[in-house]
Amino acid sequence: MTFFERRKNYIAFAGPDECWLWTGLLNPKGYGRVFHQGKMQQTHRIAFEEVNGKGSAYGLLVRHTCDVPACLNPAHLLSGTAADNSRDMVERGRWRRYTSSKGEANPSAKLTADDAAAIRAAYVPRKAGFSQYALARQYGVSQCAIGRIINKKNWTHV
Repeated sequence: MTFFERRKNYIAFAGPDECWLWTGLLNPKGYGRVFHQGKMQQTHRIAFEEVNGKGSAYGLLVRHTCDVPACLNPAHLLSGTAADNSRDMVERGRWRRYTSSKGEANPSAKLTADDAAAIRAAYVPRKAGFSQYALARQYGVSQCAIGRIINKKNWTHV
């Protein structure tokens, strides 16, 4: 009995060109997980080896051409290196360089360039009402964030 037959109740089968979604346990990144042959394994890897032979992905990653982590359709799976996987990610627009994104380009930014400029303009040491703490409350960020803006450690390009 194949993996697909044994686990058919956990697979939402669709057409040959569509995703076959794993409906069972998923890890935090959305990949299917199942206890298989004595250990916890990723379902897309099991599906790939079911069709291509056991060990066919040994030392390699199993990549999705559809970019759907829960997909088990063997037509959407191929093996490759970590470099192949990274190239896929960049080519398909799924990669963001969070660590070097400056200012508003950073997806986690709470402030705009205009906010940073206004904070610098408004801050006058020891002036009532415009302390770092007051500015932090006003803009919904920490006092530390305000201090880093004022001292040009953050938002240096503004």
